[in-house]
Amino acid sequence: MTTVEPVDIYDPDWYAHHDPHATFAELRRTDPVHWQDMPGEPGYWAVLRHADLVHVARHPELFSSWLGGVVLEDGDPERLEQTRAMLLLKDPPQHTAYRRPLAPHRP
Repeated sequence: MTTVEPVDIYDPDWYAHHDPHATFAELRRTDPVHWQDMPGEPGYWAVLRHADLVHVARHPELFSSWLGGVVLEDGDPERLEQTRAMLLLKDPPQHTAYRRPLAPHRP
């Protein structure tokens, strides 16, 4: 069994002193949905494999960015309301209505 050394992917200094590519490859293999603590915040789940990201993106009923946003730090309700106008935070069908005209046509 391989043990992954603890890693703080939230810490910008970590990227300057480590090989993020090798570490993320190992995390995708051993801990593809990685919990990351944050100082003074609740923390977050880092979804690291493409197939898992596709699953998250296709199931907004389970993984809604509308409820908490996509910024790592928790904002107050007023700020969350302001950021909901961003395309990145919209769930279907609102997101789809904006994205469809920009997406390549698929037969």
